[in-house]
Amino acid sequence: MPNLFEIKKQMVEVGKLMYQKGLVIAKHGNISYKISDNEFICTPGGLCKAFLTPDKLVRVDAMGNSLEPGKKPTSEIRMHIEIYRLRPEINCIVHAQPAASTAFAISDIDAAKFVLPGDKEAYFGYVPASAYDKKNHDANTLAEYMSDKKKQAYIFHGDSSLSVGDTLYNAFDAVESLEHYCRVSILARSVNALEHCSCDDLKTELARRECGTHAACKTCGRSTCSGNCTSCKTAPSAPASASDADVQEVVRRVMAVLGN
Repeated sequence: MPNLFEIKKQMVEVGKLMYQKGLVIAKHGNISYKISDNEFICTPGGLCKAFLTPDKLVRVDAMGNSLEPGKKPTSEIRMHIEIYRLRPEINCIVHAQPAASTAFAISDIDAAKFVLPGDKEAYFGYVPASAYDKKNHDANTLAEYMSDKKKQAYIFHGDSSLSVGDTLYNAFDAVESLEHYCRVSILARSVNALEHCSCDDLKTELARRECGTHAACKTCGRSTCSGNCTSCKTAPSAPASASDADVQEVVRRVMAVLGN
């Protein structure tokens, strides 16, 4: 095991990487390392990981109490310690709140649907909301979902993503990979939705954008339309279908993901 100086150095490096990669924002996320069964080191509460330095890290005992006066550990350290107890083979935990993973965490959609089977088996695990509580987590439920040693990264329903590892770099790789797979899943779903849009739907949407969205003309929506604009010539004479809104939403989601 690396010495304490090296552990702190790696924790600071991983914390800054998490911020730079967009895996955490503001004061979100936390990192911990198991020094022994009775002593751990973790990031402090309420600090942006971009500003993390070795002297700000906090040593705690097996109950999560600070061993350094004046330093406050992350509020989630007790849950981390419980995970260390359940998974004695791991040495560190990286807890993040990246956009794509968190989007799946707050929904009931399976993030692994569009992920290759090998990747899913290597990384994905799900932890229900009942097992996740910063102060009063259900240890039995947590044990049920965290005991599989094949899993490295987890989506905590309703909150975030978390990864475990024998080294800080392995744990970081796992949480970053989980976020990548979630992004791929979102893109795959968007592409899948686009595939089911007809050419007529897309033409109608483009024509509507050209003409505007006023309410007078039922065909194109323009208040000053004479019936000779491009929209009225190419679009059906019926009111816009619900699929137009679907197309707009799909395009918006794809652009948001690609631009993130």
